[in-house]
Amino acid sequence: MRQKLTLSFFLLFSFTTFGQKLNFDALEKYFSITDSLRQNIPLSQQSWKNLLSNKGIQLYIKNNALDESTLEIYRKYLEYVYMPKYDSLLNQRLKNREKYFILWVFNNYKIQELELKNYYKKIQTDNAEYVDSLYLNCNQMLPRKMWTKAKNTTIYFIPLMNDAIAEGTDLVFTLYGAYHFDKLKYGVLGGHEIHHIIRKNKTTTNIKDKYLYEALTLILNEGSADLIDKKYTALRECPEDLAYYEYMMENGKSMLTTLDTSIIAHIDNSKQISKPDLQNIVPMSGHIPGCYMATIIDRNGFKNELIKNIDGPIKFVILYNKAASLDKDKPYKFSTKTINYIKNINRKKSY
Repeated sequence: MRQKLTLSFFLLFSFTTFGQKLNFDALEKYFSITDSLRQNIPLSQQSWKNLLSNKGIQLYIKNNALDESTLEIYRKYLEYVYMPKYDSLLNQRLKNREKYFILWVFNNYKIQELELKNYYKKIQTDNAEYVDSLYLNCNQMLPRKMWTKAKNTTIYFIPLMNDAIAEGTDLVFTLYGAYHFDKLKYGVLGGHEIHHIIRKNKTTTNIKDKYLYEALTLILNEGSADLIDKKYTALRECPEDLAYYEYMMENGKSMLTTLDTSIIAHIDNSKQISKPDLQNIVPMSGHIPGCYMATIIDRNGFKNELIKNIDGPIKFVILYNKAASLDKDKPYKFSTKTINYIKNINRKKSY
């Protein structure tokens, strides 16, 4: 018992001592801007550029390939949401959430401003507790040998949209998304995102199979991390715009045939898998069908085996087929041709 307590203390101490840097600069600029907008003072291009210059926002722009025209829409929508003179226009457009989704999210920032501010101010006050929560969630999907710290990683909190990204060695959390995920389980969204940085990958030296292997890597990368947080989005308390789980499960199920067919065409040399194909055969950066496959693996008792082989995209597919064979819902299984082929792809450790 003393050994376990000592180990737990050491792990907790290491989390808080070597925790990540947290950056809230974009939030401070944002709420300063919105204070002016409430007085019907338009958002100048210079003030907008100053906000966008934040590194976290720049990483988000890069990751989502946001162009100048789209960013100008963001700027105008900020004015529509916060300037009283646009109240009539705002109320009319909020009736069509699908068309004006960005506007709708900004409006959520406005109406939930007090609780959003209280949330991030609490993290500023005790950021060690917050960082600890990320690693406690992350480590549940990593073998003990990977229980380490992300090096040179900064977590940026930004006031745009409702998601989160891992970009290079850094993480970007939208304030709205982080707040609502943390209400479901504290640190769970950050646990998912930091998993992308901590988890190691095997790679392939086979030129022909480069993008096939990347497709398998993407579904492992997101699927394994989705076991950390996505089940919480099925809870009644989860806001509708963050309720990803059922969407990913339904679409993941239907995408398996497409992925298997694409792999067979690749094997037969009738259509080689290329980089542009990835968004079609493993949509949402691999969440589809990764979340579905990981869930089948988990519910049939192979989660620990997945964790043991967390760096192996090929093992992920093989484990899925093994789990699917036992699953009561009889989900689609990859063809024998696909399984035999991917087993023979050369791969090596990259760490």
